[in-house]
Amino acid sequence: MNIEDVTMPQELRGDPLDLIFLRQKELMDKYETIERNNGLLETDEVPVNIHQGKGQARLKNFAWRITEELAEAMDANTRHPGCGWFSPHAREEIADAFHFLVEMVILSGVTSEDLIDGLVTVAGETSQGSLFPPAPAQHRLGQLFQARKDHYHTRHDKTAPSPFKTLLEFIRDLGMVCHTLKQKPWKQSHMPTDVAEYRKRLIEVFGKFIDFCLSIEMGADELFDLYFRKSEVNKFRQRSQY
Repeated sequence: MNIEDVTMPQELRGDPLDLIFLRQKELMDKYETIERNNGLLETDEVPVNIHQGKGQARLKNFAWRITEELAEAMDANTRHPGCGWFSPHAREEIADAFHFLVEMVILSGVTSEDLIDGLVTVAGETSQGSLFPPAPAQHRLGQLFQARKDHYHTRHDKTAPSPFKTLLEFIRDLGMVCHTLKQKPWKQSHMPTDVAEYRKRLIEVFGKFIDFCLSIEMGADELFDLYFRKSEVNKFRQRSQY
């Protein structure tokens, strides 16, 4: 079973961003049990204790999962030269990466409201009145996408950024998010995390993921559709002990 075998659930109602967070929490509850049974669960705290080694190890684990899925999307893009980033396989890998990114955000104690405050409100304060009018609550994922369009156009010309450039910027900045987590397995000294700096960087990385989506002509509606169809695949795999 894969994403092409699934249609969007008909019962979905409400704010798309909140629906994504709720579905990811549902998925992660089940996966936590699976990871524990496999002996690979670093910690079951949600959010994790960001000052402790096991909590940081779990966050870095998710950063790698995101990177691996995006590498698979790049591979799919290369192997399907006729459609590239538009191939169903590449799109599905990007949906996988988004699942892991949302879960990393949840594990970090960052909420959907924090994303709006950090990416939409800040953009509105710095765009000198050029930001779109506030959208209804049910369109907050669209707000995030529009805010990133505004953010890009206030810094650059109107030319769409290169997908590979935006992808590399995302991976670089994701690495720098992890760089704020100082509890290395090989270190004997322990340094507390600058939580405000960590969360600020993570929120900006979420914006960089949207930049990448925009660079491959993936809008908020498509990302929402891909996310939920892949979440149905994941629920099926959980039930079938995949």
